[in-house]
Amino acid sequence: MPFTDYRFLVFLLPAATGGFWLARRYASDAAAQAWLLIASAVFCAWTSPTSLAVLAVSALFHYRLSRTLAAAEGARRRAILILGLVAGVSALVVFKCVRTPLGLPLGISFYTFVQIYYLLDVYRREAEPPSLRDYLLLVGFFPKFVAGPIVRPADSLPLPAPHRISRQAVALGLALFLMGFAKKLLADSCASWVDPVFAAISKSEAVSPAAAWIAVLAYSFQIYFDFSGYSDMAIGLGRLFGWNIPVNFNSPYKASGMIEFWRRWHITLTGFLTENVYFRLPGQRKGALYQHRNLFLTMVLCGFWHGAGWTFGLWGAFHGICLIVNHIWRAVRRKRGWTGHAPALARILTWACIAAGWVLFRAPSLGSAERMLPVMLGFGDPATLWTGTALAQVALQLAALGLLACAGPNTQEIVERSKDRIAAFADRVAALHPAWVFPGLATLWLVGVMLFLTQQNAHSPFIYAIF
Repeated sequence: MPFTDYRFLVFLLPAATGGFWLARRYASDAAAQAWLLIASAVFCAWTSPTSLAVLAVSALFHYRLSRTLAAAEGARRRAILILGLVAGVSALVVFKCVRTPLGLPLGISFYTFVQIYYLLDVYRREAEPPSLRDYLLLVGFFPKFVAGPIVRPADSLPLPAPHRISRQAVALGLALFLMGFAKKLLADSCASWVDPVFAAISKSEAVSPAAAWIAVLAYSFQIYFDFSGYSDMAIGLGRLFGWNIPVNFNSPYKASGMIEFWRRWHITLTGFLTENVYFRLPGQRKGALYQHRNLFLTMVLCGFWHGAGWTFGLWGAFHGICLIVNHIWRAVRRKRGWTGHAPALARILTWACIAAGWVLFRAPSLGSAERMLPVMLGFGDPATLWTGTALAQVALQLAALGLLACAGPNTQEIVERSKDRIAAFADRVAALHPAWVFPGLATLWLVGVMLFLTQQNAHSPFIYAIF
């Protein structure tokens, strides 16, 4: 279920946080973590009971395999590692490429990579198997297992001790959650400009170049604020429970090259693929040609990780080509000693490549993408879906979103500038009489939820939650 769903806001989140804090205060850290594990299981089961079953089977299998791997020696260790890698990748292939009655289990793309990461850490002797409770929580912690980030287990173990949570961390977590919530609303507002155009294209209906560009720009901002909003909400929720979930999104539309874009977009996925795929492919030390080949193959894999369709594979291949061109251009600049830089032009060219890629990413089929791209180049029906005042309104709204995404401060910068004021507010709340604090906060929370429900009729899932 989305974090913006009223069932999550009204029922699950208050129960999860309330039970966790009561267990932390009156029982033990172990009881608090056990409650958090129960809340994560309820979150998954409430969304899809079959997804919980798949998650449980996958986690128990990989946990047992990791313990066997930790105790093994010699060639047996490598055989166990290969078994775990094949099992994880096979599960992704089956559920993504083969239509099963179970559908696509929630979060499988993300927690499978976390478990592969863990097996590799154990194999390299960089991590020791934790308790089963800690492992299940590491894999299935509800703020992050749906759509990441892909946390490296060696960096996350041992799990944070609940008794060390400060009220300042909780206040920052709530601020991050609310900012992410606002971004999700901005993302959902773009859907009405995106869906009709791509639906028309998929039916081979006439679409004007203006409508096509509006749809592509709107989708660029929709996926930007959707993914950024989820990342902020996940980090914020983690802070409520003492988890420092890593930043996974850092103003990617400010990038002045595709290399920089992938260092800012889905940061943990980039790190996982770089470390465990790109650097592990053969020929890495044989020169630039082999490195470019490996980069291209890595990005194709990245594309198919997002979805089994050819559109995703071509999207990954397109980004692979763009990255290779970016690397070649950097090498030429270094060789010739060119030190001049045109950041505005570099950003525009990077943005053009990103927008062209989103056509492949969003198109429901390869045929739809083939029809959309020529329309964007001017080969479309001059009639438009938006005319006059409506077109001007859409253009202004897209311009405002563009300024936020491409020029405005990101969430981390806002929090860094405001953390002292947020901490001071938390101290003032803590200074109130204890009898008033929890009823007051609960009342404010419920009032806020009810105000939201009066304005929001539908709760769309996060885009990355369906991959």
